[in-house]
Amino acid sequence: MEKKKLGLPQPDKIPNTDIGLAHVYVGDEPFALTQSLMRPFPRRQLNNDRRIFSYRLARAKRQVKCAFGIASSMWSQNMLQTLSKQSALHTITVKKGGRCGAA
Repeated sequence: MEKKKLGLPQPDKIPNTDIGLAHVYVGDEPFALTQSLMRPFPRRQLNNDRRIFSYRLARAKRQVKCAFGIASSMWSQNMLQTLSKQSALHTITVKKGGRCGAA
């Protein structure tokens, strides 16, 4: 994520406006804050605006978890295990300097 190799789309405008909006990941407090990762404010730094922001971010995270739950219930357990193993294999290959895709 730090090297910006995960393929996030470029920022885009909200339909029917001139307001730009970046694509981001939603994480938890232990993750370091970056331009492409949103996380809640630490509890000790909360004021009313930050509390509202953190609450809304938690709602967004719940929606993502729900979507993944629905998707996983639609696929068989074997499919999920296969995808998980392929993802791990891809990560190991990339970390060892291998290339993925067409040669």
